Amino acid sequence: FFYRKTWDGLLMLLVFGADRLLNKVLKEWIERVRPDFAPLVHESSFSFPSGHSMNAACVYPVIAYFLVKHLPFLSKHKKIVYTIAGLITVLVGISRVYLGVHFVTDVLGGFSLGLLLFFLVKGFDEKMKRIRQK
Repeated sequence: FFYRKTWDGLLMLLVFGADRLLNKVLKEWIERVRPDFAPLVHESSFSFPSGHSMNAACVYPVIAYFLVKHLPFLSKHKKIVYTIAGLITVLVGISRVYLGVHFVTDVLGGFSLGLLLFFLVKGFDEKMKRIRQK
């Protein structure tokens, strides 16, 4: 919004809202209990899918996509930008397992769903760009 990229700001809000809603619905539907082996942090909700991992796999790549799309310097270094976003995402997933609040499968499920949302938003944005150019 700061750079008057209202469409991208709305897409960011949409993807974050969809991410949170999908995660909440799936947790309540699947009702998988969290690991019970001495967690470092206590969580009260269900375990699958990992909300932090899903959020990271969705939001960080979307931010990277918008940065590459709008900043010429970063568009020349898109591999680095996407690698950094991927590294942060993986570290979030590792931290969830390390803290003992998720199984590895919870994190992998969160990554899968988050990346699915990212690719849907990216495809939608690219399609809308073509439509607006016509």
